Amino acid sequence: MRCVESVFSLVAVLALALPLHGEVRRIFRPPRFERGMLNQEIVQPFDEAAWIWHPGVPESQPACADIGAFFKFKTGADAKTDAAFLRFRKEFESDGSAFVIDITADERFVLFLDGEIVAETKAQWEEMFSRVVIDAPDDVKTIFYTGLYHALLYPRDLSEEGRCYSAVDDKVHEGPGYSCFSLWDTYRSEHPLLTLIAPEHAGAMCRSLVDMYRWGGWLPIWPNPGYTGVMIGDPAAIVLAEAYVKGVKGFDAEAAFAACLKNADVPQPDDATRDWHDSGADTPGCPETRGGLTWYLRNGYVAHDKTSESVSRTLDYSLADASIAKFAAALGKADEARRFAARAKNYTNLWCAAKACFLPRKLDGAWCEPVRHAWGTYGYTETNERSARWCVPHDVDGLVRLMGGADAFERELDRFFEEDFYKTDTVGNSSVHGNETCHHVAYLYNRIGRYDKTCRRVHDILTRCYSDTRRGFDGNEDCGAMSAWYILSALGFYPLDPTTGEYVIGSPLVRSATV
Repeated sequence: MRCVESVFSLVAVLALALPLHGEVRRIFRPPRFERGMLNQEIVQPFDEAAWIWHPGVPESQPACADIGAFFKFKTGADAKTDAAFLRFRKEFESDGSAFVIDITADERFVLFLDGEIVAETKAQWEEMFSRVVIDAPDDVKTIFYTGLYHALLYPRDLSEEGRCYSAVDDKVHEGPGYSCFSLWDTYRSEHPLLTLIAPEHAGAMCRSLVDMYRWGGWLPIWPNPGYTGVMIGDPAAIVLAEAYVKGVKGFDAEAAFAACLKNADVPQPDDATRDWHDSGADTPGCPETRGGLTWYLRNGYVAHDKTSESVSRTLDYSLADASIAKFAAALGKADEARRFAARAKNYTNLWCAAKACFLPRKLDGAWCEPVRHAWGTYGYTETNERSARWCVPHDVDGLVRLMGGADAFERELDRFFEEDFYKTDTVGNSSVHGNETCHHVAYLYNRIGRYDKTCRRVHDILTRCYSDTRRGFDGNEDCGAMSAWYILSALGFYPLDPTTGEYVIGSPLVRSATV
């Protein structure tokens, strides 16, 4: 991709997080995965411009990633227009030659000012919004459609004219180029929503994930635009399995399954010697996939004295294995379905009956208390021992048995909501709902026959954790994940385990809806 068009409406100051000219890449990222040249051309005159320097960066290094710039434009009656336009030219080298598609010619900006681009863009958004029509109170409509806008922004398509630049191999390819997949967050609600309202995009997104495997050798966890090593688990397998089970078209299912097998069965070359605490600091050619897979395959759990965030990794890998089992069954691969269905029970290896929760274990099997260890890591990812024990959406019946039966399960769920749920969580959100790990928990009551409690808890979350005021909602949007939960729950259903193709019933806020 060479040219990217961006239009910003400015009141006074435009702040840019990129240098005016030079190589642009995320700090700590290997150049192979995120490399390109960015030139910015100001289309109209500005009054003032200045560099923004990060502390400690010498002015003799203007191409450093830790600098930026700002511009000030005239506003008011003497200004020629209410908007300031910047034309971005992003150049990527592939085998020594630049890939050029020029879509930012001056006439495009003229068309924008004449209103044609505005009208075209508005029509596209209206078409997407019309795919879900609700009758609801005004405050619910405001939150709902704002959320739908958020949910439809990501993943984003970086392709142009049928071609895309791939940051995983630094080359240009034919096909869609979806990127910015916050998969650890979005597999829960965002992708299930897209399979319902935008299946044509969902299929192209799956093709992009498979293409990353073809071009880079692995399925990603958080590609943006290449391998970043951010977050844990194997969420791409869940997204691919769900899409196939639900009949989404547009991607090679056999290649997708092969990609899932590699991520699930092949540890990274240095997996046994890295604790994977350095999220995002990957070495070229070795992106983090299933960190600690060596120990997971050997012991049936990720060893805490070998790999960071061991409990959350074990639970996430078990869920991914359950998804691969369903994918295999749908493809008619019975042996693989049985193998991964057995692996999906590995979460039980970290259940400490004495503490009634999932705890970290060392390689020798000894239990660890969930405290900070010498190398600065925890056993959990954006959760703790109290909330992590609900992170088994693929085997709720098995979790009920571990807790001692339905009555004990219900008591612990009640205690969780009454004592923990609306307290500040592990990363500072004002409720546990601010992190996606517990988005499914209110729906667990359904599995023990307490639909009434699911309705009450879901309604409480919808009305307490989301607002049409400036407060917004709890937590980080995470590329549509928070909004997608609201949309599905306001409609009255939720995918407890996305790869089953089933939805559990909740407590709708809408009076009626057409999807």
